[in-house]
Amino acid sequence: MNFAFVVIGLVLGGLGTLICLVFTIIALSGGKTKNAASWGIGFAVSISLLIFSIVSLVNSISDKVKTGVEWLEQHENQTYDDMNVDYQAQDRANMIDTLKAYTNEMYADKVPADFYSSAKVEIDSNGIMVVPFLYPYSLRINTYTSLADIVVDAKDSMFVQNVSQFSFDQNFVIARIDNAQSKDLLKKGHAEIEYLLFDMRTGNYENANNMEMLMDFANRIGFVGPKDLRYISEDYTGWFDYEQYD
Repeated sequence: MNFAFVVIGLVLGGLGTLICLVFTIIALSGGKTKNAASWGIGFAVSISLLIFSIVSLVNSISDKVKTGVEWLEQHENQTYDDMNVDYQAQDRANMIDTLKAYTNEMYADKVPADFYSSAKVEIDSNGIMVVPFLYPYSLRINTYTSLADIVVDAKDSMFVQNVSQFSFDQNFVIARIDNAQSKDLLKKGHAEIEYLLFDMRTGNYENANNMEMLMDFANRIGFVGPKDLRYISEDYTGWFDYEQYD
């Protein structure tokens, strides 16, 4: 039973029981047996409600304790690192489900069976790993900076660099770009912080001067994904090997 209803039952049952008991005693002491009988019925109903609510509360607490004990029994031989691996695996599986759901229908029969893998990937000596994004794109993530490049492995092509935050739907990526550590891009006139919309269908992108302009452009072009940009490390947390920072 819903906990809120149990609490309401306890309150109403307790108050009803107390009130009916008091008025039953008053009626009996005044010789008003009919009134006493009516209050007695109310007392019986109220105390029944009170008992039922108490039993429901006890059962609810018992179920929670049982669930907790079962969880402890299942994980009694697991270390913290083991459980952390479980959580990371679930995070990866959840992200893969999201990517599959957003994959453009034009690629429905073209996605390789092993493309959307939720397995951990190797992080090279420079802290770089390549993880699945929306087919045919992948993300090349620098695990030290948590910045990502949008690439196509088969063509060894890079489309967008230094993504720090992003959101996406089937057709577009909207992103915040952090070029602060890319001296070559800064020399070419790129700002330290940029905003852009990337069209995954054509490989083209449009720049915006700020977040407001990016959102306005996204709305006008038909972007239907989440409007809040998320950090790369949030969406791909299951792939990060946090032991490297210990």
